[in-house]
Amino acid sequence: MLTYINDKKLVRDLLSGDESDFKHFFDEHFPRLYRFADDRLKDHPDAVRDVVQATLSKTLLNLDKYRGESTLFTWMCSICRNEIYDYLKKQSKYEKNIVLKGDLSELDSATVSGEVHSTQQPADHYQRDESAKLIYRVMDQLPFEYGNLIEWKYVEGLSVKQMAERMGLSQSATQSMLYRARVAFQQCHADLS
Repeated sequence: MLTYINDKKLVRDLLSGDESDFKHFFDEHFPRLYRFADDRLKDHPDAVRDVVQATLSKTLLNLDKYRGESTLFTWMCSICRNEIYDYLKKQSKYEKNIVLKGDLSELDSATVSGEVHSTQQPADHYQRDESAKLIYRVMDQLPFEYGNLIEWKYVEGLSVKQMAERMGLSQSATQSMLYRARVAFQQCHADLS
């Protein structure tokens, strides 16, 4: 198994409490983590800094749990994905729990018909939420590059050419990596289901 010795050394240095190590850690990881979160929170630009700060805080609080089986940044991205998920979940609950005050008859009938006559049942909402949680757990288990490729392909709808440009790889290398990412996703999904 590959271990990331430099990252493990950085973690040991951080745990020793030297302030210069914290500055190095922050300077190196904050911009990368910010880009990672910003790419996933395009509809919530005001939340990016809060999510990144929460991620850095949780990372520092849990440094003793880092085992070096992936890069420190990949480990932090997993934490960040969870923070993003938690933020979006809270936003979703907030948006769903807005209570209208006043008489409904005053509202536009088109607006009311869309809200009042929704055909989705609570079981449908539950199933959708559970499926989303499973997908997030699977994505957290995948290597960082695989998670990005799957997200770019199936969420953003990018072509292989566009993904190759983002990664700085050839199209054939990107296609091969995308195939491996799909296989890993399917295996992990089956394991967690």
